[in-house]
Amino acid sequence: MNDDFINSLFCCETATEGDLIEIAAIEEERFKDYPEKYDLEFLKKWYLHNPKMFLVVRRCNDRSVVGFTITVPICEDTYNSFLNGKIHDMQKFSLDDVLTSTKSPYYYFADICLSNTKLPDDRFLKSCALEAMMSGVYNLLDTAGVKHIVSTSITQDGFTSAKGMGFDLHHSAVIDDWGEVNITVLDVTDDTTRRIYGKVDRLRKTLKRRVEKGINI
Repeated sequence: MNDDFINSLFCCETATEGDLIEIAAIEEERFKDYPEKYDLEFLKKWYLHNPKMFLVVRRCNDRSVVGFTITVPICEDTYNSFLNGKIHDMQKFSLDDVLTSTKSPYYYFADICLSNTKLPDDRFLKSCALEAMMSGVYNLLDTAGVKHIVSTSITQDGFTSAKGMGFDLHHSAVIDDWGEVNITVLDVTDDTTRRIYGKVDRLRKTLKRRVEKGINI
């Protein structure tokens, strides 16, 4: 019953092309102070190249998008370009950098965002949305054969979230108009997979306990 209730609030699934408008709105909301954002034209270009790398978190009752991820299967040379500081962001990608399937040992986490304005100021509901998002991401990666993930953090919240997911800082750089950028990496081993899934499992157990206590939604 508790699982059914939690699952009835939010779900994570592959985005439709129509979702890109809402994704662009959340992108603008979360990165409004940064000149380089993923606008609608940019998102459409990459959606047409590989729609499977776009996941959205939906509110189940009205199907509205409250969050999204862009998890990008990349080639080894592109991964190494992040590590050696040649690129810091997907804005520098060519089509050759991104694979058209989901199968790749190398991934770039371009964005993992939940909307502040589209979610109520309620820790329980935000935690449910986060659990749905992380479950969707890890289910995708579990079937993609991922071994190495790189991520770029331009906000402190993003850097904290990356560390919470198990990423380690590889290097920092100061980029024009962005300020400090942190490049973090995660090597996916059996141990890291257990720890990652353990965190999702602990979050779900916490949510279930709150339901059992009669949380007011």
